[in-house]
Amino acid sequence: AQSILEEARRLSQGLQDSWQSLQVEIAQRAGATRPRTANRLFQRVGEELIARRSVASFKQAAQLLVRAFRIAEDIGELPAWQTYMAEIQDRYGRFQGLHEALQAVGLVV
Repeated sequence: AQSILEEARRLSQGLQDSWQSLQVEIAQRAGATRPRTANRLFQRVGEELIARRSVASFKQAAQLLVRAFRIAEDIGELPAWQTYMAEIQDRYGRFQGLHEALQAVGLVV
């Protein structure tokens, strides 16, 4: 039974990774014509990665969130971005690895 559960977890993780990759690809393609959609997708996948609670996931999330920040900056939505980052801090502020990953890409929370 244990090996079946481990296999199911591995398959589930693979599906989740594929789904996240697809969302990132859609966000990249939508960036020029639908920046708000791209921004939301980068944020959503970033938060899914944060929820994994690993240093590697925090680093990936930070890369996506910096892309979302740049979009917000380009379309003049920095106040909404600041509110969003405050929410991220409220939800995930206890994760030191996330804080370090965000600082590494120039996002300070």
